Amino acid sequence: MAQAARDGLWAAGPLREGRRGGVHWRAAGGLCFGALDQVCGGRPLADLARAAYADVFASLRDAGVPRLLRVWNYLPAIHDDDAAALDAPSEASERYRQFNIGRQAAFIAEGHDAFAGSPAACALGVDGDVLSLRFIAGAVPTEAVDNPRQVPAWRYPGQYGPKAPTFSRASLVDFEPDRSTLMVSGTASIVGHGSCHPGDVRAQTRETLANLDAVLAQAARQRPALAGRHARELEATVYVRHARDLAAVQDELATAWGEPAARRAVYLRADVCRRELLVEIEGHLDPMPVPATAAGVAA
Repeated sequence: MAQAARDGLWAAGPLREGRRGGVHWRAAGGLCFGALDQVCGGRPLADLARAAYADVFASLRDAGVPRLLRVWNYLPAIHDDDAAALDAPSEASERYRQFNIGRQAAFIAEGHDAFAGSPAACALGVDGDVLSLRFIAGAVPTEAVDNPRQVPAWRYPGQYGPKAPTFSRASLVDFEPDRSTLMVSGTASIVGHGSCHPGDVRAQTRETLANLDAVLAQAARQRPALAGRHARELEATVYVRHARDLAAVQDELATAWGEPAARRAVYLRADVCRRELLVEIEGHLDPMPVPATAAGVAA
């Protein structure tokens, strides 16, 4: 018997593992964690993304879990033009936009939700030449959460690329009855579909925090048991574009969330998916135990 971690919860059962294409996965208790690291080597990123996600979906079939719950995408040179895809630079040639073309195509080809109902996710730029994916999948019920302050990512207009990003702002994952884990996608300083406060990392951080508050409020409307939960309780990862901005971002989080929560967050340097965005925050909110009286059991 073995145990596999799942965002603060644990799945007990025999541990199975396998490989499919570039994906190495392990599964137990109806949950699966997988990883892919693919050298780009000058190949078109749209093609690489489609092939990578085809391997992910094949791995889900092998593991016997039908749903992607959460995905982390790390793209090398995210803002560069993908010379392998197009002969001349254009609005569609940015590598992130090419990635979105391939990702959406794979979701559609495999019959997975590419629009409403797509999984929580983030996409960050990294150094080197390796496309990396990490994912959690399972057989448990999920429900997408939108942010009322933002246009759903899958409905972005064409100015952000020929194919919209494939992710929901957050997902409610029902690992157990009356116990929902909230998985929050990468969240940045965007209102509607437009970036806000270019060049001002403090204002961007505050706008990002307002978006996180809005996501949690919407999640509580969908799952009343989450009412009263605060963004400071997130197990948060904070991506900062410029190392010089770290202290300012930490200060804004400490002001909004308190010093303990700001210290608990994990801070990483990475390129946010839009050039003008300087900070992005993602994370998850673990469920709180259901009180015995709420479960209909005598206290």
